[in-house]
Amino acid sequence: MILKSLKRWLWIVVLCGLLPLLSWAENLRVVHLGDSHVWSKIFPRAAHARLRQRLGGGVSYQHIAKPGAYLADFLNQRSVNKVAALSPNLLVVSIGTNESYAPNFDAPKFRADMRRFMAMYRPVCRAILFTTMPGNYKKGQVNPKGRQIADIQIALAKELGYWVYDLYGAAGPVYWRRGGMMDRRGIHFNAKGYSQQGTMLGDWIVDNVMR
Repeated sequence: MILKSLKRWLWIVVLCGLLPLLSWAENLRVVHLGDSHVWSKIFPRAAHARLRQRLGGGVSYQHIAKPGAYLADFLNQRSVNKVAALSPNLLVVSIGTNESYAPNFDAPKFRADMRRFMAMYRPVCRAILFTTMPGNYKKGQVNPKGRQIADIQIALAKELGYWVYDLYGAAGPVYWRRGGMMDRRGIHFNAKGYSQQGTMLGDWIVDNVMR
């Protein structure tokens, strides 16, 4: 009798621990913040489609984007309020491409901006996922700043406690260009490229965030 009672309480404890995760999976509300890659709509729409395919229909996916945006452009209360109004339980941030083209990219400032971002947005959404830039070209050559920026984000993820999906490491600029998924300059992507990136992001969220 005592053994049965203990088993019953054990199951209650296990189920109570799983309920928040199960509820989140059924009511996932994503807000995707970013630059022109997100502004194109193809990238976030593909991610949304993949999440719905794997998690079901209860997935909400909104995006807020600005062409030419730097991370610093979102470090203001107006942007925080926009995100807060959508009540996300997962905030995805895709940034870094424009920083990689800045002639005077300042790594210490970028690190400081990352810290400020986390301090400003954590009260709005505890679960934050950064995606590194997918990679690009500059004057016909792979832009080395892409990997540098990705490494900064990955290092800070360990320190500050957020998720990071290394999209650059998952594929990289050579893969996108050889696959015919980039524009002629090697900066932006075509529909095929953005769709694949969105599908990859959706899979990563399910396999790593929702596990």
